Amino acid sequence: MTYPETVELFGLLAAAYPKEPITEAQIALYAALLGAYSVETVREAVLRHIQQSPWFPRLNEVLDQTTPGDQADPDQARAEVQQKIRSVGYYRHPTWSQLAIAQVVEALGWQNLCLSTNPEADRAHFLRFYGTGRQREQHRQHWTQLPAPLRQALDTLGKPDRPSVSDPKGNHDAPQPKATRPAMTECHRMIFSDS
Repeated sequence: MTYPETVELFGLLAAAYPKEPITEAQIALYAALLGAYSVETVREAVLRHIQQSPWFPRLNEVLDQTTPGDQADPDQARAEVQQKIRSVGYYRHPTWSQLAIAQVVEALGWQNLCLSTNPEADRAHFLRFYGTGRQREQHRQHWTQLPAPLRQALDTLGKPDRPSVSDPKGNHDAPQPKATRPAMTECHRMIFSDS
């Protein structure tokens, strides 16, 4: 998605949310972070958000809506686990269609799920864990879609720009400096540049 396409998208948002002030910096940030997506994908995500919320979308809400639909909904994921409990059983180890399902099953314990006598509680725990796992996977996908220089600039935030400092007694746990101004300036330049 290009900067002019982002401006068009903000025209759509301005029509849907007329009281929301829109700034040039906001448009530049959305353009930088949504640049890896096609304009159709982002437009669909924005339209879904407009249908679901009376509030102007935060960037993370748009990103969450742009995640590819290759993840099963929670009930489909739970049904896959139930099917594997019946077909694979207690002693063998199943394979899963998604990383998020595998992580939830590992967290809850495959043998615990197979032997459980409280399916309602298992379902509640599974759905909660699965929602968290899906969010982690979405954030990981969003992170990998950022331009490499921007990821590197964001990685440097909060890291000291000099070797570890120790106090006179040799304690290596002395406080370290916070985010450095050069790293923040580089991140700002990456986000707000016209490229």
